[in-house]
Amino acid sequence: WRDWSSDVCSSDLLRELGEESGCTATHSTYLGCYHPANGSSNQLFHVYIAHNARQTGTITDTNEIISARWFAPNDVWQMIAHNDIRDGLTLTAFLWADAYQRGMLPPRSTP
Repeated sequence: WRDWSSDVCSSDLLRELGEESGCTATHSTYLGCYHPANGSSNQLFHVYIAHNARQTGTITDTNEIISARWFAPNDVWQMIAHNDIRDGLTLTAFLWADAYQRGMLPPRSTP
C-alpha cells in the first residue's frame, strides 16, 4: 500500500501494481484513506481495490515485496482468526476490500 497524492491517475496505480506484484488489472476502485499511526505520525494511506487482477509477470520492485501469493477471502479470515496476520496495514486493506465485495462499503471519490 502506498501514500498516493491526489493527482495520481489510474494508470499510475496499475503500473505500481505490476511492479510490486507482477499483476495486471482492468481498473481500480478507491476505497478510502486512513492514518495508520494516528497521533504519532502524519502518514496517510489510500486504499484501492484492483478489479480482474491476474498474475502476468514477476515482481520487479524487490525492495518492498519479496513474494506474493493468492488467497481466497475465507482463507484470509482463517489466518486472521489464528492471528497469522498481524500487520495493521494489511488488515485494514483486507477488511475494507472484503466489505466492498460484500456491498457493505461503497466506493469513495478519489482524494
